[in-house]
Amino acid sequence: MSKKTLFVAIIPLLAISLSGCSSASSPSLDDYVSELDYEDGFTILQWTDLHWSIETDREEEKRYLSAAFEAAKEASPSKRIDLLMITGDLALISSKSVLEDEFSFIRSLNVPFGVSWGNHDKQGTYSLSYLDSLASSGQSIYKNVDDDVHGRSNYVVNIMDGNTVKWQVFSLDSNSYEPSGALYSYDYIHDDQVEWFKEESKDVPSLCYFHIPLLEWGDSKNDTTGLKSKEKWEEYEKECPSPKRSKLFEEAKKSGVQGMFCGHDHSNDYVSTYEGIVLGYGVKTGKELYYAHSSTRDIDLIGGSLVILHDDSFELKHVYTQDADGYPSYTENY
Repeated sequence: MSKKTLFVAIIPLLAISLSGCSSASSPSLDDYVSELDYEDGFTILQWTDLHWSIETDREEEKRYLSAAFEAAKEASPSKRIDLLMITGDLALISSKSVLEDEFSFIRSLNVPFGVSWGNHDKQGTYSLSYLDSLASSGQSIYKNVDDDVHGRSNYVVNIMDGNTVKWQVFSLDSNSYEPSGALYSYDYIHDDQVEWFKEESKDVPSLCYFHIPLLEWGDSKNDTTGLKSKEKWEEYEKECPSPKRSKLFEEAKKSGVQGMFCGHDHSNDYVSTYEGIVLGYGVKTGKELYYAHSSTRDIDLIGGSLVILHDDSFELKHVYTQDADGYPSYTENY
């Protein structure tokens, strides 16, 4: 059994094709699972869309990310980060040396971390197996199980209270471009991934992290009772969701999911509660590529997003960190 071959367009540099490897046996559900210890106030930091490239000023970005990490710790009630979830696009037109430096920095934070791949991560001079090896290193909870399920970052973290699963944190691959002649479009979270999610789900509260928003992000804006419309929780650009409606949201409503979080649309940070589930953009992390800037407010939309777990509920905070020198930073609660 083998994964689908992915044809990745790199514009304007190059085009390459990459394949997964084969497996002679089917994996078990346990192969996708990591465990971390729960205590009240368990804090998850979401970073997204770092976009390190061959032209990135890496030392400047590392100074900024260190500042953003410290600001997030300060905003956490426990003054710590228990899990870092990076929701895709760590790279764009990148190289092995750039990614090695980026992941070395992530490991230096000395916290468990996971990655959900974005639509640009594969655009570079390296293989998918090389990405897997970097994402699996150090304190990583990332898993790419050799299976026939779509995607490369489908896994779950069981957060344990003794021998009991207290929370589940799911990573799902929203998948990369699929070729259609000379044109490319976004992919989506496929039915087999939803079936995998259903099998892994336990009767406990859970969260989902992935890169590209579901179509329900747009639907939620029509339900204004749940939309958090305050000064810095806004839509600054047109949404770029998956082109096809995934079954994930409907299954999530049955499976104890309390929140779903994505990246992808760099200058959107709005959050809503839609049909009982919190749907949130993270906060774009770092100054690579573009980010929203409001001339009337003179504030940049960059930083990170915090989830603080309690026994059967969670808090959500956005931490906006503007620069590395003293990092003038502020926090807004959902």
